[in-house]
Amino acid sequence: MAQIDATAVLEVTGLSAGYGGRLALQGVTFTADRGDVVGIIGPNGAGKSTLLKAILGLIKPLTGAVAILGQPALTARKRVGYVPQQEQVIGIFRRRWEM
Repeated sequence: MAQIDATAVLEVTGLSAGYGGRLALQGVTFTADRGDVVGIIGPNGAGKSTLLKAILGLIKPLTGAVAILGQPALTARKRVGYVPQQEQVIGIFRRRWEM
């Protein structure tokens, strides 16, 4: 298992993830320290949403490790807020109101 840096707010090490046997991310490694501002940019299909979902444990990474505040992501994710893309949220509310 990868070494986790307890001083980092977010540490991603060797993260690979994908869907249905198709790899969307491979070997992503970075650290975000307190006070850092991080932007994730790229074209459609580049893996931005997959990266966020893997960091939050919403999908299981194929390889690698994620630590939030020095703890494994699944343990610490209750301390992280996540707002999905607007069209996904609107669809959820619309379905609930139509029932």
